[in-house]
Amino acid sequence: MAYALEIFNEEQHDDAQSIRKIRNNFAHTTKKLNFKTQLVIDNCKNLSTWDGVRVDFDKVFDEAIAALVAYLEKKSTGG
Repeated sequence: MAYALEIFNEEQHDDAQSIRKIRNNFAHTTKKLNFKTQLVIDNCKNLSTWDGVRVDFDKVFDEAIAALVAYLEKKSTGG
């Protein structure tokens, strides 16, 4: 929705979609998953905060969320 309303640019939209997929990875399985699980890693590699080298995918995920939240907070205050 944020992309359709031109609140998010394409990169932010892609990050939001990847975050949704990662959340769904955890929410819709009976298997034990973590940020070392290949399915989760593959989705984290699509985040703009991944530099192509780092392997601390929980931090890559957290940073992507933090960046979107910071952007939305700035946008909502007129910044």
